[in-house]
Amino acid sequence: MTMHLPSLTRLSEYARGLMDFGAFARSLVQERLAAPQDDLISELLYDGKAGRTLTSDEFSVQVPTLIFAGHMACAGALGRGCGSTVRWRACTGPRSVT
Repeated sequence: MTMHLPSLTRLSEYARGLMDFGAFARSLVQERLAAPQDDLISELLYDGKAGRTLTSDEFSVQVPTLIFAGHMACAGALGRGCGSTVRWRACTGPRSVT
């Protein structure tokens, strides 16, 4: 079996995307450090219920995990909840307002 390897151009695009994502995560951390909010990010950066906080670097590398975990939870719920044709129609069909 032959394995297809991405071109150098494609690898450069992937690397650029990862760098942009890292910059986004670091800017998000800086925003919350400057102005904490009532959200998970601030909770993880400041003394939270767990009694331990993450450093800016620790949090920055966790941002993709949080985003993809949220995506997978939603995708799984939709897949299980609307997996069959009948349930899909129920999920996407017209709604009556009462």
